[in-house]
Amino acid sequence: MAVIYVAFAVCLIGIISSVVAAVLWFKASHIKLPDNQDTFIGELQRISRWNARAAVAFGIAALCAAYIIVQFSF
Repeated sequence: MAVIYVAFAVCLIGIISSVVAAVLWFKASHIKLPDNQDTFIGELQRISRWNARAAVAFGIAALCAAYIIVQFSF
């Protein structure tokens, strides 16, 4: 019975992580790049930070999915 609660918690964490990753990537994709060379690099670095956060969230979601697959395949 406890395995079901753990699996449910892992699924819930995976779902939340997926939504967070989608929101972060959406936010990163809507950052406008300026025409000014002085601020261009700073904005690219900001986009990279948002993408890195999204990748971490997606990595957590992928680990949760892998756990569920392994848990219920045996």
